[in-house]
Amino acid sequence: MAQRIPTWVLGFLCGIILVSSGCGSRVLEVEGSVEFDGVAVASGSISFEPADGSSGEFGGIITDGKYKITSPPGVEPGARKVRIRAARKTGRQIPAGSPSPPGTMVDELVVVPAKYNDSSKLTAHLEAGVANRFDFKLVSGGPIP
Repeated sequence: MAQRIPTWVLGFLCGIILVSSGCGSRVLEVEGSVEFDGVAVASGSISFEPADGSSGEFGGIITDGKYKITSPPGVEPGARKVRIRAARKTGRQIPAGSPSPPGTMVDELVVVPAKYNDSSKLTAHLEAGVANRFDFKLVSGGPIP
């Protein structure tokens, strides 16, 4: 006569298989602050790309010098390249230039240099199940902090 396996045992085993196969809802949480030349970045964006170039990039918005991002489910922890894009007004007005009509003035903007976005060398190592916090203090010139 065949023995019957209790339903709770089957449920328990299925749960273990699902969790161990990565079908859970694991996400990475990252937060921190961003300053540019000692001033909190009013608005911008930040992204975390896998350092090895694989898929799994995610990012979010910087507001009032702070960001808090939750990755999509299934993003793997590990080394990331960080890219930050932002601009800020200097408070000065400058000529708009062509093709605007002569005499048109616009707010002068200082843009975060390419060394923090297109040519970024900024890195972060993200871990699962912990509070990942990274504060970035960017400067106009000189070496990357």
